[in-house]
Amino acid sequence: MRDTKIFPFAPLSASAKVRGGGARGGPDPGPRFAGHLGANRLSKGPMTSLPLPRTLARALSIAAAASCLCLASGCFIVAAGAAGAGTVAYVRGELDAVVGNGYDQVIDASNRALEQVQFVRVSESRDAFSAVIIARTAEDKKVEIKVTREGDRLTKVRIRIGLFGDEERSRALLEKIQAGT
Repeated sequence: MRDTKIFPFAPLSASAKVRGGGARGGPDPGPRFAGHLGANRLSKGPMTSLPLPRTLARALSIAAAASCLCLASGCFIVAAGAAGAGTVAYVRGELDAVVGNGYDQVIDASNRALEQVQFVRVSESRDAFSAVIIARTAEDKKVEIKVTREGDRLTKVRIRIGLFGDEERSRALLEKIQAGT
């Protein structure tokens, strides 16, 4: 005889089903213990439909839609070239680029590019490894150019125009910087 104190709601064996009795000698409890979805349940009560699969499917579809919306909206556009110099990425309003020129050359080219597009330079802070140049557009949008030394002939340039970024103007400014180096 089965010890019902340890597993009182364990699935019935085939021989118990044939005899027509439940685990405690009563009527057959039905499909709840027969081996579909609830075969390993240890709780009493009728088998109810589980909302988890529907909720999980809904959550996954919402996440997929949100990621497609983010990718299609232009917030996350990546155009990558080689792994070193020439890599360009526009992410969250900032244009990141790695330029195959020296640190000082890129800073000088950045200042010349700002003059060419007639942005007013507000400030410049610089040390041996990084520089930040702040300028303003005619619409009084903040232009921030961050230049970081990555190596002797490798320099990282990060450009943000305005609060949310302006990809078209950032790319135009980067082209002027690259042309001036």
